[in-house]
Amino acid sequence: MSNIKALEQQLESTKNDIRKDWHILEHEAQEKIHQVETKVSDVKEKFMKAFDFKQKIQENPMTVVGGAAAAGLLVGLVGMRKTAMDGTEASAIPKGERVAKSFLAPFDDELKLVKNVLAGVVIEKAASFISEKVPAWQ
Repeated sequence: MSNIKALEQQLESTKNDIRKDWHILEHEAQEKIHQVETKVSDVKEKFMKAFDFKQKIQENPMTVVGGAAAAGLLVGLVGMRKTAMDGTEASAIPKGERVAKSFLAPFDDELKLVKNVLAGVVIEKAASFISEKVPAWQ
């Protein structure tokens, strides 16, 4: 009988040890889950903040105006270059401007080079300005 009592006590002790270990593991797992949830929440918040364009526009309206101006300049330069190359709108140019164009005709290559350099400088300045003001757009 004493052997049975000893086995029952040993079994009860083992069950208590297992319960204790189970509670420790459960507590550690809950802590890890909480840490992961916190990190996911932080990443989500940073992501939402990085792509909250409405807030960025409100915080830096001049950056948006500068970006729009740079985009408009780029589109205008590309449009002007295309028009000059295919000559589709030559008749729409007023006579005074045609005279000026014919006067500057010998310098067309140099003027194109200057325009391209200036366009590159403007785009570079606009890009650096935007990247300084809106870090998420780098």
